[in-house]
Amino acid sequence: KLRISVPENASLNLAPLFTEFSAAHPEIQLIVDSGRDAANLEKREADVAIRFTDKPPAYLVAKRLTRVCFQPFARKDYLETLTNAEVEGKWILTQYRNMEAPFIDSISRLPGNHRVTQLVTGSDQVLAGVRSGGCLGFVSSTVAAEYPMLQSIYDQATHYYDAWLLAHPDSRSSPRVIKFKAFAESYFKRTEC
Repeated sequence: KLRISVPENASLNLAPLFTEFSAAHPEIQLIVDSGRDAANLEKREADVAIRFTDKPPAYLVAKRLTRVCFQPFARKDYLETLTNAEVEGKWILTQYRNMEAPFIDSISRLPGNHRVTQLVTGSDQVLAGVRSGGCLGFVSSTVAAEYPMLQSIYDQATHYYDAWLLAHPDSRSSPRVIKFKAFAESYFKRTEC
């Protein structure tokens, strides 16, 4: 068994990674915990964790897996109602506990009449809001590509976050952790933005 803690969000679709790993290594059962509360690797609540961070904790073994690219997306039919999406629009943004909304500075720097109408606690809610229409939101480019009704207002990514594979130093020599790390590195080389 390999216990993996992953963030509860819609910014990085990890299901294909887990499916391919399970097919390649049927002898290792994956137990995936995707909760808002991160598993504590020091307490061995998971063998490995995938986390978005600018600076992984120094006490853990960390390997950068991929860069996740974000752009402002909206439904095409919503964009058609705007005179110019680069200077007007309603926005849905993430705001985590005790943290400023990570994209709010970007909105405040845009020229024109942009209003944040919704603050939500997860990227899954941003994606759902954008898909339902009536607002713009920052969605990862790879996830947005799965929804043909979505369109970005820019040609390239505006924000980037790195996803890291973290493990406790005592776990890194485990054969199942070594296999997963190597597989994840290879997988993300094919999918990085």
